[in-house]
Amino acid sequence: MPDHRIDYCICTTPRTGSSMLCGLLLSTGVLGAPAEHFNDVFRPKLRVRFGVDPSLGDAGYWREVRHKGQTGNVMGLKSMPWPWERVAGIVRPTHLIYLTRADELAQAISWYRAGQTGCWYGGSPACEFNEQAILARLMEIRQDNRYWERAFEEYGRSPLRMTYDELVFDPDAAVRRIAGFLGVTLPAGWRGEPRSTVQRDELSRQWYEMLAGAMEGAAA
Repeated sequence: MPDHRIDYCICTTPRTGSSMLCGLLLSTGVLGAPAEHFNDVFRPKLRVRFGVDPSLGDAGYWREVRHKGQTGNVMGLKSMPWPWERVAGIVRPTHLIYLTRADELAQAISWYRAGQTGCWYGGSPACEFNEQAILARLMEIRQDNRYWERAFEEYGRSPLRMTYDELVFDPDAAVRRIAGFLGVTLPAGWRGEPRSTVQRDELSRQWYEMLAGAMEGAAA
C-alpha cells in the first residue's frame, strides 16, 4: 500500500525562531504537534505531555507520540544537528524545512545570552560579556549549517528554506508557505499570531556593534 503519511522535520540550530514556529504550526490544528522529540533533554517532559510509556525506546516512542500527536496523516518534529541521524533512521521524514538565521552573529549573541541567563523566551536579563564564548557559538552555528547542507544531500531531499527574518516579519505567511509545501489546507479564519516575542534589546545591539567592529578590523 502507498505511504500517505506526511512527517515533516524542521531542521535548524538554536535561536532561529524555531520554538515560535512550532507553536504557530501547532495552533493550526492540522499540522501535528512539532517538538524536539529526539532531544533527550526534552524527552521526559514530552513523554508526560503525550502519555508515552517511559520504557519505550526511540522507535516505540515515535510510534506512540505520532499516533497521539498527529492531525489526520500529518505529524511534525524539530531537530538540531546532533539527533538528526536518529530522526532520519526512525522517522524517515517525508518533508524537510530548513530554518536558518541570516545574521549568524546576532544568533550567536542570542544563544550565548539565553544559555547564560536561562531565559529562552520573553525578556532576557543582563549578563557578563564574553567575547570568546560568543565567537565559539558563532563557529558552532557555522559548522552546524554546513552539517545540514551535507545531511540534506545525503538524505536525498531538498528542504523548504526559510529564514528567521521571514518568520518574524510575517508569521502568518511563513506558516501558509509551509502548509502549501506539505499540501495541507489551513482552517478558514486561522491567523498566525506568535505567543513568543523577539528578545533582542539594547544590550545585544551594543555587543553586536563591538563584535562586528572587532571582526571587521581583524579581517582588514
